[in-house]
Amino acid sequence: MVGKEKKKTVYPIIISFLIFVLSIVLVYVYGSSLQNYETELTLPRNSSIYLHPSFSPDDMTITQLTNNIKIFQTQSQPLHQVPVHTSTFQTKFEFNPSTGLTKLCGTIQGAMRIVFDQLECKCIHGLCPELQELKVKLRTLTEKFNQAYEAHEQKIDFQVRRSQLIGDSEFETSPAFLELADVILDIEPQKNISEYRQQCVLSLNYTIISRQYESVGEIHELKADITESKPFKIPKGAVIEAMPTQADFVLIQIKTGSPQKATIDGMGQLSSIILLGVIQFIYSIVNYLYCDLDKVELFE
Repeated sequence: MVGKEKKKTVYPIIISFLIFVLSIVLVYVYGSSLQNYETELTLPRNSSIYLHPSFSPDDMTITQLTNNIKIFQTQSQPLHQVPVHTSTFQTKFEFNPSTGLTKLCGTIQGAMRIVFDQLECKCIHGLCPELQELKVKLRTLTEKFNQAYEAHEQKIDFQVRRSQLIGDSEFETSPAFLELADVILDIEPQKNISEYRQQCVLSLNYTIISRQYESVGEIHELKADITESKPFKIPKGAVIEAMPTQADFVLIQIKTGSPQKATIDGMGQLSSIILLGVIQFIYSIVNYLYCDLDKVELFE
């Protein structure tokens, strides 16, 4: 065996330094691309939601409002002690059967029951064939603010006979306690009628079950004059009640002063990469200055 001294190399230090710099650049680019979190709530008539502090940010503001709402704070108490309120109404959705429809049926915190009542179609030009079937899909999505993402789906197929829908005409969501859920209706495009111009109106009967909270302190009654230039700051732990006039829903656009928590978590993961890069860089320098194990290369 012959021993041969090996020269020190600075390549590990250079590589570690480049990884460290690249990590800083990635964090900077990611951080500069983050935007304040925005979402929309479509509250059915006479329903209410409680923005629980455990999943909703503290710095929320309303930047757009299409109808009247009431906002107030409430005392924290077990949900089974909060009475429930039932609201019923009928709404109608217009759609073109050849293109289908995707429509938000509402944002709820409680339970929603939808009964498909009637389907009326008319020809815009000429004679059109009658619809024989209607395929719909109802999706329930839980993704608002910092809630865990969940999705449920139910498909319903109807036979259409003289504007009457024949089939399982009811859809009901499971009760949600604190989660905010969007209920979305998808109507599939109908086959073999794309060459005909007709318009259909689907009538739905709603039953909304939500909590009826008691107010503590000041009650804010807001109208549709809220804009992005004239926002309203939502107090922490607030209750929002929808009180629309001449409408079935209230659209509320909400913006926060910070990105969504899931996005911020991604920022934290990138910061961890920077820390690992720093450790690797320091280790390379220490290894270069003090480690003698790589000075001797053995060969036959």
